[in-house]
Amino acid sequence: MLYTYIVYNSILFFTVFFSYCVEKSPNKVSERLSRLLLFISQALPACIREGIGTDYWNYVGLYKLYQVDNDDHEVGFQFLADVLIFFDAHYQWFIIALTVLALAPICFYVPKKHFSYFSITYFLLLYLDIIGSSRQDVSVGLIVCGICFLSQKKGSLKYLVCAALAFLMHYSSALYFSLVLLKKIKISAIPLYIILGVTLIVTSGASLFEMISQNEMFMDSPYGVYVGSQYDREANVGSGLGIIANLLIAIIFIILYPRSSKHINNPGFFAILGILFIGSYILASQIHIFGRLLNIFIFVPAFLAYPTCKAIWSKFPRFIFCGFVFLYLVLFEKTIAISLSTLGNGLGITPYQTIFD
Repeated sequence: MLYTYIVYNSILFFTVFFSYCVEKSPNKVSERLSRLLLFISQALPACIREGIGTDYWNYVGLYKLYQVDNDDHEVGFQFLADVLIFFDAHYQWFIIALTVLALAPICFYVPKKHFSYFSITYFLLLYLDIIGSSRQDVSVGLIVCGICFLSQKKGSLKYLVCAALAFLMHYSSALYFSLVLLKKIKISAIPLYIILGVTLIVTSGASLFEMISQNEMFMDSPYGVYVGSQYDREANVGSGLGIIANLLIAIIFIILYPRSSKHINNPGFFAILGILFIGSYILASQIHIFGRLLNIFIFVPAFLAYPTCKAIWSKFPRFIFCGFVFLYLVLFEKTIAISLSTLGNGLGITPYQTIFD
């Protein structure tokens, strides 16, 4: 168990170090080198793992299935497997490809400005899930790139391309297409507070899932099969302190919106994303099935980290950020501890094993 903690916390250490190097790099060469080292430090342990992650052996089974037959999974996911099968690649290359596609967009395409805030927060939110081989993490990485493009010239087109690629990897990404309409949305503090209040009331209502599950459109979607299954049950959220810690950045960003909005481009867009993240998190904390919905917006606090810290204490935002990192670190260590692969618990990432063991 100690070895497992050393592995994951070493990756965290290198993430913090190289993320800071990217942000402070004096020229393009040092920036690119720092990004490459960041990518290697995150990708290598994930690429050489074996049996780690609840989906690892499921994906291996799918890869072997695609060698003899087709399936009903996403087109992009199957295409990736078909390409590797064409070259007669070992199934571990399928795991490697998914890992690279999930991590590369963040390491290489997120802008340099305030990169450490984004990269460290993103790592603490998603890395252990990426270890679980989820193809949804690939779609999240692609949509993060799209959002980074939005403020650029022809950014909307680039965003839609990223959303289309994300959709090919995970069909839940269809929700991303509509977000481009919110790119230039302007919203003031009072309406935003009202929207937040309504969201908290609606998503906390016990009858919401019953209303959604009886909707014909939902039942006809790919997620309709989960109604009445093992996923249609109350979620196990422990003491609730983890929920508060994970929601803290988004909620503070909205509460301090008159100040936080000054430190981010397209603040209205990110405010709405924050509301979507909060709503999806509350739903996921009540009903297990909505965990998929949460994964769609789980990246949002990474975008909000810098403006939130700046709004709290403009002179020393890094000091505030260290406080948030500490909270996330507690959750990070707890997730490692409770995710035993031998018992099928959580993300199934403990103990860490490699293909060389």
